[in-house]
Amino acid sequence: MATGQIPEGAIYKFLSLRKVGWLPQIYSSGILANDFLGYRLDYLLMEDCGKIIDHHCLDMFRNMSGIHSAYTDITNVISQTVACLAEAANAGVLHRDISAGNITIRDGQIRVIDWGCAKLLNTNLPGIKEVASEWGFDLDEVQDNDKACNGIIGTPAFMSIRVLLGHPTRCLIDDIESLFYVVLQALSYYSHGSSLFAEPQ
Repeated sequence: MATGQIPEGAIYKFLSLRKVGWLPQIYSSGILANDFLGYRLDYLLMEDCGKIIDHHCLDMFRNMSGIHSAYTDITNVISQTVACLAEAANAGVLHRDISAGNITIRDGQIRVIDWGCAKLLNTNLPGIKEVASEWGFDLDEVQDNDKACNGIIGTPAFMSIRVLLGHPTRCLIDDIESLFYVVLQALSYYSHGSSLFAEPQ
């Protein structure tokens, strides 16, 4: 990660301090090197979060678990993911990369992972200065760098239409729209065992 970006471990630390739910448990995290050829090397050791949502849905299709199970799964994914994103936004953080690979499910519980593209909504959030000090990044530098690339962050197949059209700001609704596309793809696995976005054979 470039030194002018906020480390993912710092985002998890901040969201944990703000009691945001549906995040993986982090066992250990830290910085290995502050500036290695212009990059910060950091690490995260987290719990086993289960399967990404696509793999879970494909397994359900193969096991022929039925439409009722599919409905229950998808409604749980939607409600839990929206709750996580809303709590994070209320705490002052946008995910900005909701995609099929960043929502996992284990024992019926989802985890929203990969907060490496996350955005701080402002630099005066309670507790953020302490996290910045612990992780060794400059809040103003992070905000300045983020403004330069705000519109191009995320996974294109799951980006909201506003983002793809080049809208200069992001909001919670963009993350929720991305979730819609994740759910659409997941349902395609339930219905015929392959991705809606897969190339025809």
